[in-house]
Amino acid sequence: MKTLLVTVDYNDADYISGIVTLEDQDYERFLPVIEAINNFKPYITEWGPQYSNWESCRPDLGDKSIYEVYHEFSIELLDEFNEKITGKLNNPESDYGSFHSIINIQEVTLGKRLVYGEYEYVKERGKERIEAYNKEYARLMGYKRAKDGMPLNSIPFNEMTPEETKLLEEADNLWKKYQ
Repeated sequence: MKTLLVTVDYNDADYISGIVTLEDQDYERFLPVIEAINNFKPYITEWGPQYSNWESCRPDLGDKSIYEVYHEFSIELLDEFNEKITGKLNNPESDYGSFHSIINIQEVTLGKRLVYGEYEYVKERGKERIEAYNKEYARLMGYKRAKDGMPLNSIPFNEMTPEETKLLEEADNLWKKYQ
């Protein structure tokens, strides 16, 4: 099973998103259509350039249907794609009936957190930067008070020495160094 987050545009950034679950075999069959949507190139109509990658709203002015835009795929495959991926995203309150562009199709896994630790706030998460951050953070937080072995994050603030306060501030602000 594949879980997809799909976002469509009705009119001037009127977005609707939804979660779609597909069988693996359907996902594999639809991948070429998804790639074609991702590689869509605008075309010229009587109205001007058409940037919408799905349903057109002005066929009388040269807008193409999805069957014309994605002519390399069968009508049946495009209809099934519409039914299984975008069919639940129709907006009954829209004056336009259907959406004109597919903005996002993203594979997601629900319920599984993939990033842990303080580095989740680091903007550039390259492996080397994360490893350097984690190593430095572990060094700072590995401090233990000499008199009782209490770790830095367990020492009450009113009992901290100036050196311990400095270490804790450095650990709390370490993320800034890795932005």
